[in-house]
Amino acid sequence: NVSQNVLEGTQRQMRYGVGHVSGTVGIGEKGNCAIAGHNTTSFRYLNKLKVGDSVVLKANDTVFTYSVYDSFTVLPDETWVLNDIDGEDYSLTLITCTPYLVSSHRLIVRARLTDINGMTPSEYYNVNTSVIE
Repeated sequence: NVSQNVLEGTQRQMRYGVGHVSGTVGIGEKGNCAIAGHNTTSFRYLNKLKVGDSVVLKANDTVFTYSVYDSFTVLPDETWVLNDIDGEDYSLTLITCTPYLVSSHRLIVRARLTDINGMTPSEYYNVNTSVIE
């Protein structure tokens, strides 16, 4: 039940909401969209998300629903978590420091795009996966 603005960048922007990590794809785009937030504010309870929970992001009039499928901890210099994920066309990576009030590690929560305005990503983007004969 978190409602935050998603701003571009992860510096001063995170004083006012969560930050889209520059260099990663945008919300709902093909690839890995990464969003970071402080563990003292916006992402205080990110560790409470569990497999199957929904993360809903709104951009303009479009609602993107992602489903959580994994969470793990890495060291701060493990930037590989920003790369595209094998087998996941539309993914979301949420990032915050962990443990609480300490910045020794990063909590990573992974989710896959399951719904865009009531349609699957394939339907929404009109991807035709059938073979044309």
